[in-house]
Amino acid sequence: MSIFDRFRKKSIVTKEPAVPYLFNYGQAVPPDRDTRGYINAFGEVGWLFAVISKIAQGVADADWGLYTFNKGEYKEVDNHPILDVLEFVNPFQTRQEFIELHEIYMGLVGECFWVINKNKGGLPGEIWIASPDRMSVVPSKKDFIAGYVYQVGSEKIPLDKEIVIHHKLPNPANPYRGLGPVQALAIDLDSEYYAGKWNRNWFYNSAKPDGILSFEQLSDEQYQRLKQQWNEKYRGTANAHKMALVEGAAKYQQISISAKDMDFHALRLLNRDNILGVFGMPLSVMGITENVNRANAEAGDYTFARWIVTPRLKRLQGKLNEQFIPMFPNSHNLILMPDDVVPESIEENRMLAESGIKTGYMKINEARELVGLESLGDEGDVLVTPNQNPFGSMGLSVKKKRELSLEWKETYWRGYVTRAETYEKRMIEALKGMFDHQESQAIQRLENGSKTLIDQFEAKIAYTKLATPILTDLFKLSIDNGRELIKPKPVHTEAAPEDEPLNDSARKWLLTRIGWAAEQVGEETARKLAAALAVGYGEGESIPDLAKRIREVFVDCDRRRSILIARTETLSASAQGAIEGYKEADLEKAEFMASMDERLCEDCEAMDNETFTLDDCQGILPLHPSCRCCWLPVV
Repeated sequence: MSIFDRFRKKSIVTKEPAVPYLFNYGQAVPPDRDTRGYINAFGEVGWLFAVISKIAQGVADADWGLYTFNKGEYKEVDNHPILDVLEFVNPFQTRQEFIELHEIYMGLVGECFWVINKNKGGLPGEIWIASPDRMSVVPSKKDFIAGYVYQVGSEKIPLDKEIVIHHKLPNPANPYRGLGPVQALAIDLDSEYYAGKWNRNWFYNSAKPDGILSFEQLSDEQYQRLKQQWNEKYRGTANAHKMALVEGAAKYQQISISAKDMDFHALRLLNRDNILGVFGMPLSVMGITENVNRANAEAGDYTFARWIVTPRLKRLQGKLNEQFIPMFPNSHNLILMPDDVVPESIEENRMLAESGIKTGYMKINEARELVGLESLGDEGDVLVTPNQNPFGSMGLSVKKKRELSLEWKETYWRGYVTRAETYEKRMIEALKGMFDHQESQAIQRLENGSKTLIDQFEAKIAYTKLATPILTDLFKLSIDNGRELIKPKPVHTEAAPEDEPLNDSARKWLLTRIGWAAEQVGEETARKLAAALAVGYGEGESIPDLAKRIREVFVDCDRRRSILIARTETLSASAQGAIEGYKEADLEKAEFMASMDERLCEDCEAMDNETFTLDDCQGILPLHPSCRCCWLPVV
């Protein structure tokens, strides 16, 4: 029996409760989609279902632990009624099903109501989730909230605020209710829903005309006969979009828009990206392989765990510790905590512990605690300097971690960007020259009747020839600057970057990157030309008109692609050069520094100040086109 069944037996409210003011959440949303409408959208819009389900599963997969906290130390509690209730929430749901439903409501409407069913001893025995569209909050002038009302049809059940835990996301327009990400997607959801519905209905011709037949005048008998003939011949999927043949003085006017004209493919891709963007969901986590490689796929997994699942677990943790645990006696020193769901954090902690001891900025006990080991007592409460034995040496000098100031970071970033922009300009001019030559060749080959407008081998050689000297100089300079940050050379021994040969791994990276980009640039140009000519041939255009289309493709190359390619490749060489320099200076980690200008995006901002091993840093930057983030040394 649920909590609501018990309340029905005890108290049936037959009229509106006498309350100061009943805040109805339905008033805060457009009339065409209320709270129930947003909940229904979960089963109507495929990408919405996919994103919210993935997040709900990620949150529900986390394990929880109960701990006592005394004198700054945590100790796990293995057996307690709190753990029992959270594991067996109610007779009809598993813990995972319960948490998944909780997160689904949080994603859809930004709130979830937990109703606590207490046992005979007055302790929580079951937890039930109440559908948000049936719950009303009763405000109070004195206590902010007087209680809650759960409504089923005309039946209204009052609930004391002491047995309801109201989880909600902040809602600036309504302090009593939550506001979820989906409310911000109202227009996109409707667009996606009706686009899918339109495409489906296109296959079911319910005598909906693609045009209008107009007659000067019809008698009733003639109208009924025409209607019957029309339905028999042209109604249904088997007859969809047939040519209609009619007799008499009739005129036919085309009025429908084709699926091609509607361009639903582009619209639905935009809707998909908007849905994923509002939730901050990386493409790779959803199984989308567009522009995804191994490096950014791993970064996507990290982003999902660190910036999507973890914040939701922390929000849930705070609510449980503040409102659920106090329902149990003698619980003032108890704390619920979810396990770490970020796999990289475990390895990072181990490496941080090792480097912390070796470099002398972390005590042995601190390092052991970081990796989950017990303290060594007083003997482990010391700092270690290189090549010294810590035990019995409490007076050792302390080697502190060097913290980089915000001013230093800003100065470094501006120098990094200025250096990259200098080489970016050289790349842009070289690329424009290459594209101009390819344009002339393509038009000449078109006029000569050649089917191949761009020779991929020639295009690859041309890009490699222009990019190699520019990116090699920038790569060497970035290596030198990265190394110099950690191990400056005496002035009299300093050598120019171009005089220093690249080591094997650095040379291999540079050649591989240039070769890959050369192939990608040439293939993209060929694809754009093929697409433009396909349209031209389809329209039956002449050679001069086709040549005009070719010129339009290369205008885009001059104005947009040259800049995009130059920015991506120079920033990639700068970032990798810094990593190689840090390796030569014997560093183990680097810190992600988000750009400090208008190019900063949400993904970059989310990774700001995160640390990675130097091996893991490779391939991450640039994170997106025109990205100007960089790697700082972790000293």
